[in-house]
Amino acid sequence: MFLPSLQDRRKLSVNRIQTDPLTGEEAENLFSNDWAGASPAPRWYTRSIGTRNRFNRERNVVFGKISVKTKTRTEFVDVTRQVESWLAGQDCREGQLVLFVPHTTAGITVNENADPDVRKDLLSGLATVFPERGGWRHAEGNSDAHLKSSALGVSLTLIVRQGRLCLGRWQSIYLFEGDGARSRRLLLSFVGTGGDV
Repeated sequence: MFLPSLQDRRKLSVNRIQTDPLTGEEAENLFSNDWAGASPAPRWYTRSIGTRNRFNRERNVVFGKISVKTKTRTEFVDVTRQVESWLAGQDCREGQLVLFVPHTTAGITVNENADPDVRKDLLSGLATVFPERGGWRHAEGNSDAHLKSSALGVSLTLIVRQGRLCLGRWQSIYLFEGDGARSRRLLLSFVGTGGDV
C-alpha cells in the first residue's frame, strides 16, 4: 500500500488549502458536525489532491458534496444519476467511491430500481419494525427515524471501474429520508487513479 511520507503529507495539506475553491469558513464547515453556521455552499463542491503510486500513476483523492431535497417524512430518493454526474465531472478512473450522509435521521443504501413497489415495501418494513408512535423516549418525536437511519447505515463504499460505478443492472443508490421534508447533504470521497490508465 502506498503511504506518503510525513513531508509529502504536509505538502498535500498545504496544496489542499491553497486550491480549495470555498472560503476558509465554508471549507472548515464542510466536514464538521456543525452545519448550522455554514454559508450556503454551491450544489456541487469538489476539491482534490494527487500523489503517485508505485506504478507511477496519478492517485486522486477527490471530495464532493451533493444537495438533495426530500418531499415527504419518509421516502427513498434515487441519487444514482447525481452521483454518476458528479463522478463523470472528476478525473476518476479506477478506485473506490465513499458516500456519506452526515445526518442522524437519514441513511443510504443500494437496492432495486426496476419496480417502485420495492421502495414502498422497504418503507413499510421499516415502519413495521420501527413505528413512528412506538413509545420511544426521545422527546423530539422522531426516534423511529434515528432507528431506521442506524439500521440502514449512513455510508456506502462503491467500486469505480473505467470511470463508472460498478452497480448491478437493477441497482440504484437511494438516500433514505426518515424525518422530512428537508434539505440533505451527501458527501462523496473518491480514492483511486485518474486520467488514462
